[in-house]
Amino acid sequence: MDLDFHELFQLYSVEAEENLAALEEGLVRLEQKPDDHALIAEIFRVAHTFKGNSSSLGFKALAHFSHEVEELLDRIRKGDLQPDGELISLLLRAVDVLKRWLPSLEVGVDNPMSGEQLEVHDDLLRFREGSSTAAIPAAGEESDDKTVILPTARRTMRVEARRMDVLLDLVGEISIVAQRARRHIELIPAALRRDALDTVEDQDRLLRDLHENVMRSRMVAVGPTFRRHLRTVRDLARTTGKQVQLVLEGEETEVDMSVVEAISDPLVHMIRNAIDHGIESPDGRVAAGKSAVGTIKLRAYHDRGEIVLQIADDGAGVQRDKIRALAVQAGLQPETMPDRELIDLIFQPGFTTAEAVTGTSGRGVGMDVVRRNIERVRGQIFIETTEGKGTVVTIRLPLTLAVIPGFGVGVGGESFVIPMSAVEECLEQAPPETSQPTGVLHVRGDAVPYVRLRHFFGFAHRAETREIVVVVLHQDRRAGLVVDEIYGESQTVIKPLGPLLRGMPGVTGTAVMGSGAVAMVLDAGAMFRELERNEAGVA
Repeated sequence: MDLDFHELFQLYSVEAEENLAALEEGLVRLEQKPDDHALIAEIFRVAHTFKGNSSSLGFKALAHFSHEVEELLDRIRKGDLQPDGELISLLLRAVDVLKRWLPSLEVGVDNPMSGEQLEVHDDLLRFREGSSTAAIPAAGEESDDKTVILPTARRTMRVEARRMDVLLDLVGEISIVAQRARRHIELIPAALRRDALDTVEDQDRLLRDLHENVMRSRMVAVGPTFRRHLRTVRDLARTTGKQVQLVLEGEETEVDMSVVEAISDPLVHMIRNAIDHGIESPDGRVAAGKSAVGTIKLRAYHDRGEIVLQIADDGAGVQRDKIRALAVQAGLQPETMPDRELIDLIFQPGFTTAEAVTGTSGRGVGMDVVRRNIERVRGQIFIETTEGKGTVVTIRLPLTLAVIPGFGVGVGGESFVIPMSAVEECLEQAPPETSQPTGVLHVRGDAVPYVRLRHFFGFAHRAETREIVVVVLHQDRRAGLVVDEIYGESQTVIKPLGPLLRGMPGVTGTAVMGSGAVAMVLDAGAMFRELERNEAGVA
């Protein structure tokens, strides 16, 4: 059989990572459901497959280590061992070792165990020998399992993320060129342009289909990302002495793969905060009339062309008295702050309500980083909390970070793009009597604050004959952006900011318009927070 060994190794690596992820998730679930025989059988099958594949490629030390894991799982399967916290912790530690082992593997090389690998292997062996004295193969001996990985017909294909990014960029660039071509064709006399426009319309239809299929190929379910935190919750609960369960909703919700990467670290921060700050001790929960087991819920769903993620806990909620006291120490006046603005102080650097520094929190580092990471990908984050009942952190993100429906506007001769998901409506108002940079617009009985973008970006003032206000939604609140012109909706290819624009308030990226002009992508939320900070500084 003429097989490319390097190709087999690549297939092995991919399957091994998936097997270990499944093994970790299964062990965490097993601790919660120790009598689930179907789950036990599935965990054993995954471990057996991993061991067999490792043995077939000649990684005998790795296979021998995996054999010890499999033996303990077999004792659980036969009912000889109870999967309690101690045993699950040991098995999870073994999975961590295997994860760190994989990157060091080399084709045709079988390095013996050393360091942590040998230490955990001996712990597995001692645990097993304490329950039984059955013989196991010596290190280096052949395993009975002769599983061989063979190339088979695959229904899925793994593609480097970089290649998908390039493909999406090209589709976006083609769409821009097509828009420019349509503009030029529309300048041709009507008698001559009919056939050309028919061709362009066919081209537009094909481009829309191409764009939709490229986008679908980048979409992944959030379930695997959510399930990864079963282990996070389990380990932190044991560390803090609390009882916590993780509930997942909307695992099938699909988002762009780049969004999944962007939310990974923020989710870890917020889950740690929920356990350390939110969920009470078992005794404290019982005294408050709650179940001794706290609940953290991860939820995902689509809304208005965005992905919404929620991290909710049924803990003690945010203690506003502590926030007010810390705000006073910082020289602020919390008694004049609206409730939402008071809660938003949690996102300030160095801000923490923890009374002592622990291994999980208390240094005031975390939520400010979370907000920066979310805003870096044009997202929004806000908190709703009820003392004694719990906290809900909501994150709104674009479905994709590369191409968005954008609403083009003009200010001071420059082009800007507002994400269409944030746009509610456009209004006209009479010329202002004063040239103040901000004001309040009354829209159907509601007071809507607005900012003149000419002032915000420092463009020269001009005599206004009319003002166009684009009403946007910011953290469930409406706000207005005063612009000179509106260009309408179009697909927008987002590019990262260059060094000169990086850090510019209210700007989150750049884009190329259908006319070929370069536009800046606006972040209304960041703009209004900048204005609030400036007003607080003046006060």
